[in-house]
Amino acid sequence: MKRSVFLVFFFMISLRVVAQPGYTLSGYVLDDLQGKPMPNVNVYISNSLLGAMTDESGYYKITGIHKGEFEVVASLVGFESQSHIVFFDDVKQLKKDFRLNPKIYVLDGVSITARDPKEWRRNYGLFRELFLGKSAFANECEIENKELIDFKWEGPDVLTASAKAPLIIVNNALGFRLNCILEKFRWDTANKKLNYIVKQGFSLLKPLDMKDSLKWKRNRIKAYEYSIERFLGDLISKDYYKDGYKIFIDPVPVVENNTSMNSERISSEELVYKSNNDEYKLSFRNFLRIEYDHETTWLRMLYPEITMDTKGNARELIPFQVYGAWSTQGVANMLPQYFEAE
Repeated sequence: MKRSVFLVFFFMISLRVVAQPGYTLSGYVLDDLQGKPMPNVNVYISNSLLGAMTDESGYYKITGIHKGEFEVVASLVGFESQSHIVFFDDVKQLKKDFRLNPKIYVLDGVSITARDPKEWRRNYGLFRELFLGKSAFANECEIENKELIDFKWEGPDVLTASAKAPLIIVNNALGFRLNCILEKFRWDTANKKLNYIVKQGFSLLKPLDMKDSLKWKRNRIKAYEYSIERFLGDLISKDYYKDGYKIFIDPVPVVENNTSMNSERISSEELVYKSNNDEYKLSFRNFLRIEYDHETTWLRMLYPEITMDTKGNARELIPFQVYGAWSTQGVANMLPQYFEAE
């Protein structure tokens, strides 16, 4: 196997949707202390290209939303971000207001390593590799405001990171600009266990020439091809074998040889069932081993079952623990929810 096995908790599984006429979300953003409207607040559907800025009256309107359950986030530098879960079904237009509070910083007495520039740079190098991932795409990503990140060591083995404001990440490999709220980052060096949660909005970069456009199209297709999202969609459509996936149930992940003496070959019919016209349920025991393009990934469910739409987008925020090849694909490989690479 080409890559060592370690664990990543992905913040959300979802990918590939094209904005189209459908559902609309609108409302107002107010200062919670004074009740005054807040202009220039970024309101967006998390992990998507859909969003809007509030006007002088604090009003926003987001169109082109698909049917289903989504998290909508309101974010402004200097204020605590706020999010709500919204569900679109029969009602085409929903209203959701936000009331934001100023962000208050409290020193907790734990050493903030940013005070030592050399140590900060070492920790940032580790953070960047884990957070953006180890793919070639990570080399073309830039965190424009990385100086806002603080690092703390909880004992000798656990590194945590926080940011004073949303991180601005420019992905020149895929052609996206991300407004990324870092809610949690925890790296357990002793157990090789990574846990991070982000809420990010995507916007498209403007290509300088046709070369950029072609590169972004090619890279987006590649990012999708090597994603969990594509695999889940293939389980639902039953195209997984045709597309080159082989799936097994293992009692534990196996570091070497990509095999297990007690592994069991399995089919999608044993994993997925249709619960209604628009939803599917996924459930499996132990570890699902996925062989694809000479690489191995294991998934372990964090729920008895998860709910997916017809494209394989999971409703649960963190559906799996991920081991193996796909665990090394970080933020640099992420595509917007329901994004369609044409």
